[in-house]
Amino acid sequence: LFRVLLVIAIAAIGMRLFNSGDLEPPGESMAADLRQTATPLGKSCGNAAHWSKAQRFLGQRATLKGRVEAVTYRPDEDGRPTWINIGASFPNDNRLDLIIWGRNRSGFRGVLSRLSRGREICAQGVVERYRGTYQIELKRPAQIRIF
Repeated sequence: LFRVLLVIAIAAIGMRLFNSGDLEPPGESMAADLRQTATPLGKSCGNAAHWSKAQRFLGQRATLKGRVEAVTYRPDEDGRPTWINIGASFPNDNRLDLIIWGRNRSGFRGVLSRLSRGREICAQGVVERYRGTYQIELKRPAQIRIF
């Protein structure tokens, strides 16, 4: 009797979730969704998330895409950084910064020579937040792709 009541209770909870819209009915649409998300959003350039979604990936490795707004090299600052601003230029905080430190810059010569304002790119790395702006540190040229 206990098992029967338990099964009925579990079925009732499942129906309540299903009817509330929290669960989708099984079927072809669910299978299609699974096929579409075989590569999770933000895991490759083919399925990169838009740069404005960076906050969703904070602290995680992700692939983000967008248009270059500015490229700035500052050899006079500590670490000799190169910033690639995506979505907006500094000082607008509503942007994604890709940062290449001076110690890694020589490996990016070919990439940097092809970058210009308006080019679509995707970059992969850990999304961090620094002074209100999301950023990804680029250490290897393989982390960035220009379209």
